Amino acid sequence: MDSDIINNFIKGFLLELNNNKVSYVHWKSNLNIDKALFGSDDLDILVSEKDFPIIQKIFKKLNII
Repeated sequence: MDSDIINNFIKGFLLELNNNKVSYVHWKSNLNIDKALFGSDDLDILVSEKDFPIIQKIFKKLNII
């Protein structure tokens, strides 16, 4: 997959989290955050349990699940 497409997908995902006021943090090491944001490494996101219903809707909207 093209890195620009992946980067746009990740941007869209994070924008959805922010627009829906989902409480989240980037989890684990920041050493490879640049790679993760461009899709060449894992982007580990920890989401608040209270936002579980919202994250499910976002996953469905973005066709993640």
